[in-house]
Amino acid sequence: KKDSKEGKKKSGWTPFEPSEDPILQRGPPELWIMVRVRSITWNVMDFSLLMLAEKPVLDLVSHIEERHGGGIIASDLSIYKDEVHPRNLLSDLWQTLGELLPESRDQAGGATLTFHYDFKPIATDCAIVLRAPNNLKVEIALAEEKAAATKGAARRSSVDNSVARQSIDNTGANGRRTSLRRREEANTVTSRVDGNYLSNRTSISSQPKR
Repeated sequence: KKDSKEGKKKSGWTPFEPSEDPILQRGPPELWIMVRVRSITWNVMDFSLLMLAEKPVLDLVSHIEERHGGGIIASDLSIYKDEVHPRNLLSDLWQTLGELLPESRDQAGGATLTFHYDFKPIATDCAIVLRAPNNLKVEIALAEEKAAATKGAARRSSVDNSVARQSIDNTGANGRRTSLRRREEANTVTSRVDGNYLSNRTSISSQPKR
């Protein structure tokens, strides 16, 4: 019995203490940048998009090429940061967007970058390539104006039809009133004639015979 008690005392359980180190190392939080791209040649090609700070400027060049339908060459593309000036021309397109952020930026307001671009036109006589890009904003505005004009024309046509029907109804009513008035006048004349005739017959019959 004494040996069993001593064995129980020696085999005491020690609780496991978990490590305070994180199981998965978290990387730095992703920084998204609002990138505004402005075309020097055509304002209709301006666009904005969100990009990760770790993306290079070369990815922005790909977006510009897609906007132009592949009609420009990356080597003939010039990109300026903030404003169009030779000192702001970007020569290293492998720079990340995060590296172009100002150090004294507002952390609470979000990160924003503005780029201006220009390119050399391709020397070609193809009518499709030389055609100016579609201005979607203008096309939408023209479609809305056309729809409003069609709606206004339909409303005016409805009003004109209503006025025409009312005019026809008034004309018919006036015609019926005129017909009734003439009928009443004819009845009045007939009554007068009959009255005079009866009066004459009465006066003749009342005279003594000779």
